Amino acid sequence: MQAFQLTSHVSPEGLLQIQLPADLANQDVEIVLTIQPKIAQNAAKLSESPLFGLWRDRPECEDVQAFVDNLRTGRF
Repeated sequence: MQAFQLTSHVSPEGLLQIQLPADLANQDVEIVLTIQPKIAQNAAKLSESPLFGLWRDRPECEDVQAFVDNLRTGRF
């Protein structure tokens, strides 16, 4: 058994095209497909990180854009 993990896009018609390695050609295979939306997966990983919200109580970060602009001053 071989395991493959890939990220792909489903068309508006609900079509997904998968190309398998050539060494699997001309034989019967059993395919197990697990589908998980990519956005939900990334959001869950980010919110579970111990670093998530690390700076939320810092007063200088209340205006995020101003804070980032200040960090970039002199760089761009």
